[in-house]
Amino acid sequence: MASFTGYSEPLFGILWTIVLLALVPTGRQWLGAVLIVAGVVAVKLGELLSARTRRSAR
Repeated sequence: MASFTGYSEPLFGILWTIVLLALVPTGRQWLGAVLIVAGVVAVKLGELLSARTRRSAR
């Protein structure tokens, strides 16, 4: 859960930049943010699946 919280911080930073400074990130920057979050989700899903597999093996 801490990884989701840690990686959501840059996204909120981007949103505050848009709101406070009226600077909109480029498409490449948005893509980078999405890839980081997708990587965290993939790792967490992998952990859940491996834990479930270990439980069912017992």
